[in-house]
Amino acid sequence: MPTFIKSYLVPIFTVLINGILAYFINQLPGFGQITGLPNTSIFTITVICVAALCLVTFAAQTQQDSTAGNINSPSQGLQSNVKPQFNWIGGFLLFLLGIVLYGLLQLNIIPKQSSIQFGYISLILCGFGAIVPSFLLIPKWWQNILLLLFSGIGFFLSFHYFSVANLNAAFTSFIFTLISIILLAARDFLVQVIRNVAIFWEDLQNQQAIEFSQLIKNSLEDLISPFKRNYYKALEYKCRDDETQGLDNERTLELQKVFVQLKIAANNASNIRQNMIPSDISKLKLSEITIWDCLAARDDKGNGIYKRLVILGRPGSGKTTLLRHLTLIYATKQQQTINRETPKLIPVLFYLREIREIIISENPPLETLVKQQIEKIKINNQYLAPQEHWVKKNLQHNKFIIMLDGLDEVADKNQRQKVRTWVDKQMDDYPDTVFILTSRPNGYKELQSKISVDELEVQPFDRKQITDFLQLWYLQAEIKSRPGQYDEGVKQVAEKQANNLINRIINSSSLVAMAINPLLLKMIATVHRRGNVLPGKRAELYKDICQILLEKRQRAKNIDDGLTASQKQSILQELALRLMLTQTREFTLSDADKWISRQLKTLPKLNKTEEFIKHIRDDCALLIEKEICIYEFAHLSFQEYLAAIEIKE
Repeated sequence: MPTFIKSYLVPIFTVLINGILAYFINQLPGFGQITGLPNTSIFTITVICVAALCLVTFAAQTQQDSTAGNINSPSQGLQSNVKPQFNWIGGFLLFLLGIVLYGLLQLNIIPKQSSIQFGYISLILCGFGAIVPSFLLIPKWWQNILLLLFSGIGFFLSFHYFSVANLNAAFTSFIFTLISIILLAARDFLVQVIRNVAIFWEDLQNQQAIEFSQLIKNSLEDLISPFKRNYYKALEYKCRDDETQGLDNERTLELQKVFVQLKIAANNASNIRQNMIPSDISKLKLSEITIWDCLAARDDKGNGIYKRLVILGRPGSGKTTLLRHLTLIYATKQQQTINRETPKLIPVLFYLREIREIIISENPPLETLVKQQIEKIKINNQYLAPQEHWVKKNLQHNKFIIMLDGLDEVADKNQRQKVRTWVDKQMDDYPDTVFILTSRPNGYKELQSKISVDELEVQPFDRKQITDFLQLWYLQAEIKSRPGQYDEGVKQVAEKQANNLINRIINSSSLVAMAINPLLLKMIATVHRRGNVLPGKRAELYKDICQILLEKRQRAKNIDDGLTASQKQSILQELALRLMLTQTREFTLSDADKWISRQLKTLPKLNKTEEFIKHIRDDCALLIEKEICIYEFAHLSFQEYLAAIEIKE
């Protein structure tokens, strides 16, 4: 702030306002008669204050540097980069309180019998509100002199008015004197409090200014570009629901209201395992970084650090949900509420299983594919039609964030390699455009690539994420089950149900092992909400898990492997029973061939042992490859459940 404004205009303005307020306070019924102060006296005092403050601030001019040093001294425990003007901004708080009280008096909200007392308080607050900003700008030794001077004069006036029996004037003088002494004794403490409140107020103003300016900007963009508005609205409609992928939920929940931020960590693809449930939870090293931190990361020149991201994750770890949430946040222009440094980008979400045929047969450039993708979107009974060169221009200016989901869902390895080669070419053609590719580890590691990417691994849920998800999920499920009701009673019911399941998970090692996987956690919550007691009645849970992993999830993604869940499960039941009889968890392909090859021959597809085991491992996630060519069930509890069903049947 210019020195002239800070040193002259601010104190003059505040004291003038104080004088005007004092004038109006003096007009309150009965107030002027009690104080005995005519209007001319009030204006005279105001002029004297203005002159005195001008002299004080002029003296302070020559010692501004020392003022800043006093304000930011290490003894006060503050950073040296805190700006001194925050102090005088904070001083206005007293002034504002005085104005509020005066307004209440004028509106007759305060009872008349208390108007005199509140009038005095208002006058005192306004007076100190005018003095404090300028007082905080002057050097420390000036502050000491003024406080001692005011205290001495105050004591003299208080004694004088008391001796002449003018009790009202004596009381007012005594209050001012008392406040001066308090300021003198606790000056450093009060300065720090005012500064901290001022910094908070400044940050709040900046945040509100950013949000308000963003709102205006978004509104103008929507007005200027109706196509972009419709495109974003269509993406919002497409991604706003929490996809259940085969779960038999009673109602659809809103993704944004149940989503818990996934944590990711840098990891080489060769070190990432595909097993749905980690073998040793205690050895997991969890990261605190989210995808938004990666998008917001900048180098010294302000350029984005992460442009080519490959996100790898176990089955059910939330890779697809993560991209859908990214798309939703960008489409609703909320990205900067999550991280202020996040760049403003236009989201484009591709499911590779849906476009693999186009990529393999036509090998289209990215511009063509983006344009085709947008033109397939329908809103208000009309297909979107981007303006000419809109896609090309935004690609050239790196305005898109290209999300490519499910490389592993391209089942044929040769086709998957062609898709990966196409993706690499697009990354190479647009090196400054943000690309995010997701895949399960096994479907990614066996492919070849000549382009450098940043490989990230989705981390399992930690205790807090499990708790947060269940609380959000149960609240939304309860709200959806009670249309039109959302009150404290609904919150209490949801909280009780969530806490009940959280406690059951904590006390069951098998449930803990599954709950760190977002998909399995959602299954656990769904089964629990139906009224099934866990872990006592886990059979219902395992039944649902097998149905979803073996068939329903693939069907929800339009992936047809030609077999039903019951056909696959019958083979796995035989395999599980054989393992239980041999008292082991591990088996090789030759072991499996001896045990299940005869049954496999009855299947219309996947009737070879290696082919079937690979499908259950890569697509269904019920088997894992512990070591090269050594397999086991994803968790011992799955093996025990399937063996028990085989015995029962």
